[in-house]
Amino acid sequence: MTHRQSIFGSTFTRPLSYAAALAGLVALGACSDNGIAPTPRPEQTTKTQAVTAGERASGTSAGIATGSLSNGANVTGSIAAAGQVDTWTFSATQGQYLEVAIGEVSGTADFTPWIRLQDPNGATIGNQWNAGAAQIALNAPLTGTYTVLVATADNGNDATGTYTLMAAWLPGSYSVSPGDQGGAMANGSNHSGSLTVGDVDVWSFSAAQGDYISLAIGESAGSTDFNPWIRLIGPNGSVVGNQWNAAAAQIAVNAASTGTYTVLVSTADAGNDGTGTYNLTLAMNPGPITISPGDQGGAMTNGANHTGSIFVGDTDAWTFTANQGDYIGLAVGEVTGSAGFTPWIRLVSPNGTVIGNQWNAAAAQIATNAPLTGTYMVIVSTADAGNDDTGDYNLTLTRAPAALTTSPGDQGSAMTNGLTYTGTIFVGDLDSYTFNANQGDYIGLAAGEITGSAGFTPWIRLISPNGTLIGNQWNAAAAQIGTNAPLSGTYTVIVSTADAGNDDTGDYRLTLARSSGTLQTSPGDEGGPATNGGNNLGSISVGDIDVFTFTTNVGLPFAVNIGETAASSPDFTPWIRVIAPNGVVVGNAWNVAAAQISVFAKVSGVYTVIVSTADGGNDATGNYQLIVQRGGAFVTPPGDDGGAIANGAVQSGTITVGDIDRWTFQANQGDYLALSAGELSGSDFSPWIRLVSPSGKLLGNTWNSVVAQINAAAPETGNYTVAIASADGGNDGTGTYNLTLAKGPGAFVVQPGDQGGAISNGVQNGAIAAGGDLDMWSVTATQGSPLSLTVTETSGTPDYTPWIRLVSPTGALVGNAWNASSAAVNLTAPVTGTYTIVLGTADGGNDATGSYTLSVSGVNMAPRSGFVESVGDLQAFLTPTPTSYDLDRQRIR
Repeated sequence: MTHRQSIFGSTFTRPLSYAAALAGLVALGACSDNGIAPTPRPEQTTKTQAVTAGERASGTSAGIATGSLSNGANVTGSIAAAGQVDTWTFSATQGQYLEVAIGEVSGTADFTPWIRLQDPNGATIGNQWNAGAAQIALNAPLTGTYTVLVATADNGNDATGTYTLMAAWLPGSYSVSPGDQGGAMANGSNHSGSLTVGDVDVWSFSAAQGDYISLAIGESAGSTDFNPWIRLIGPNGSVVGNQWNAAAAQIAVNAASTGTYTVLVSTADAGNDGTGTYNLTLAMNPGPITISPGDQGGAMTNGANHTGSIFVGDTDAWTFTANQGDYIGLAVGEVTGSAGFTPWIRLVSPNGTVIGNQWNAAAAQIATNAPLTGTYMVIVSTADAGNDDTGDYNLTLTRAPAALTTSPGDQGSAMTNGLTYTGTIFVGDLDSYTFNANQGDYIGLAAGEITGSAGFTPWIRLISPNGTLIGNQWNAAAAQIGTNAPLSGTYTVIVSTADAGNDDTGDYRLTLARSSGTLQTSPGDEGGPATNGGNNLGSISVGDIDVFTFTTNVGLPFAVNIGETAASSPDFTPWIRVIAPNGVVVGNAWNVAAAQISVFAKVSGVYTVIVSTADGGNDATGNYQLIVQRGGAFVTPPGDDGGAIANGAVQSGTITVGDIDRWTFQANQGDYLALSAGELSGSDFSPWIRLVSPSGKLLGNTWNSVVAQINAAAPETGNYTVAIASADGGNDGTGTYNLTLAKGPGAFVVQPGDQGGAISNGVQNGAIAAGGDLDMWSVTATQGSPLSLTVTETSGTPDYTPWIRLVSPTGALVGNAWNASSAAVNLTAPVTGTYTIVLGTADGGNDATGSYTLSVSGVNMAPRSGFVESVGDLQAFLTPTPTSYDLDRQRIR
């Protein structure tokens, strides 16, 4: 049988409809007819005897009993002579339900109690007999005096014996004979009784139209053939319920009219002569309830466990109040029981409507919203075929919104942002937690199995402050909910198991990540404020989420990287979500081994990073490193690469899975900046370089298969940041790289083994090596003197393209030229001072290598007439200043 839809916000359903319950619980194995018990011997309904009814009714024979019957009371009589007929009378109104029952007290072996019922016109309308007892049940066709003829139906009509006779005409005032049972019933209470041979007990209660009525009877002791039988008679005399079974029976209906309802209790065995003791229980809603001493039921406490025991034919009635719209979660689970014990719960609204009706082999749940404000009733029993199995149960209510109480030894409480809570789900258990959130807050919830039975399926539901179900997720080992708070107030989390029977058991962990409020981290777990630039290491267990925070200001870029360091399961998929202070998800990324998020801050404040795994079941496990890169001071973790870089020097580094290396340098406003990052070795490694100004502006963002370069003019004076990572499809490429800064003007260093330095007129030799090499040279010139610079290839890879840039003492790019084999810059020095020369290769990937000669002439020479300036495209390699990160990674050069 199915029990839920797998879509967000789904609730339980069960194939049994409420209509089936009102139809007499036939699906539960009860038996019924149209208001009259099975007629034991219908072939005898035409039996006659030699003595006519008229003679016996005249009362002329000695020893014949005659008299009037009191409604519901027992009278005794004796058939003392062969052929004797006793005559009894009572008055009834048309439409009343008539019940006449006789039972043998003592007699000869063949004494066979026989009753005939005559209407006011003398017509026989009922004729029944059997070995020990007989019953007649019908509705009065006329108003007037009815006659009951009592005799013996043995073959010779000559047996003798004593009997008890009872007649009831309903509705109507009735009496209960001393020593017998019956009378007014109390809602919620158990009523005990004893049936002698042929006995019928009469009970009654008042109900209003629409009230839900549940009646249950169960045998407490009895003869082998004792079959508890209950009939429910409405205020107009109609039979509204008729059920019996071997040991227990139930009736469930809604009151069709307001008035007095009558319950007839007897036995439905073939001879109507079984004897035994019984318990009869009424559960009716609306209406106050009274719980019998030693029984269970009454007012429920939200969030607490309520224990009870179902004996044969028992129903326990529990109540709670709810407001219209409240979310109601109910669960019942077997603690111990007989083999067929099947926990069954029905939820009845304040107007008597059944709004939940569920059962299963060991546990059952109901989930719904309150349609009305008022008192709700929960009826607990067993739904086995005979309604007669027995067992102990736990019943739990979660109502939201409402204050929660957690039973001693159970789990549930107010949740703290970032903390992990552990708990245990026993059979049919619900654990309830609460937390406060503000409208718009991002809410992340995760539940994961620690240990459990084979079918344990962690299930979490999230209820808003107005009772709306806003999250409903489950999975084999872990489940997550991610949503924004629609309202400010108290939210409720319900934890249970979503297996087919809702009866598996296990231990779980539950974590809350909220985008506002103080964040705490459980001992031994990872999370908290993320160190800028540092490697924040962590481990994801089954269903785990780790929560980190960082602070930044509006307009500033930041990057968050995650990379797998070790996987405990093959499908571990690092997943990061970045939540702004206003609850908006500004980044949501995952991949096989690494993921990156790069955005500009839309608001100032504390940002939240949620780390987990995005595999299909959210249950993979593994270790990770998380790196947050934002403006401001940062740290370089021990053993990692990064820090201050010197102008002209080559910095080497290594990118591990999901790694970001951060480097810094000082620049003055107007300085020319050239940065080059080139791969030395790697696997799927695509060098990616980003340049951020002191005020947080992104000045460059580019990547390539082997070498990536940024060229820009410094917009301000201060500390600039360079971030190096891998831009491959999965952000999980690894490799080693060289990073070179060429900044002009200013002093620079020449790496040992590299080429560059101060030069004058003449020829210099050099080489552009692998790894995105840049060579820096400088010349000093006087304003107005002609400068001629030429770089010429001497050898190289086929695509080596000599490229020369000339930067003035003010930082202006005054020369920029490249060509297939030789490039030249010719100009008149605009100012006096030291000029910086930057040499590289201008091929498509900036990754060609080759040797060159650099020729310089005209330094400090007097101006010459006819000198032709050739400075190249001065803007071609100035990187535009983007207003946001290029998330699609369109190459900016």
